[in-house]
Amino acid sequence: MKTIEVDDELYRYIASQTKHIGESASDILRRMLKFTAGQTPAATPTPAAPERAAAPVVEEKPANTARNRVRAVRELLLSDEYAAQNKAVNRFMMVLSTLYQLDAKTFGEATESLHGRTRVYFCR
Repeated sequence: MKTIEVDDELYRYIASQTKHIGESASDILRRMLKFTAGQTPAATPTPAAPERAAAPVVEEKPANTARNRVRAVRELLLSDEYAAQNKAVNRFMMVLSTLYQLDAKTFGEATESLHGRTRVYFCR
């Protein structure tokens, strides 16, 4: 299996297209692209820089944002990359990284209050 890098916005969009629990990112992309196994891609010319019509900017509702965050974390937990981690520490770090990427400000506020009697777990 090959690995590709996608930006966070695209990843969240792909994750939001999940139809059922356990669906992998590959399954989602196959469904979105209407691609079946063994199919060879057609050689179609693509424009170098497609022009997009200006779309009105619509702010997301807070409930929608929270739902997208839950989907992103769920997608991480169901991902092959997460399952391939052999150590719990690595899985935990992946979860923390995802939470930070989703909302760095809120993550920082939440971690400021996490400390033991003599131990500080997160620092700036």
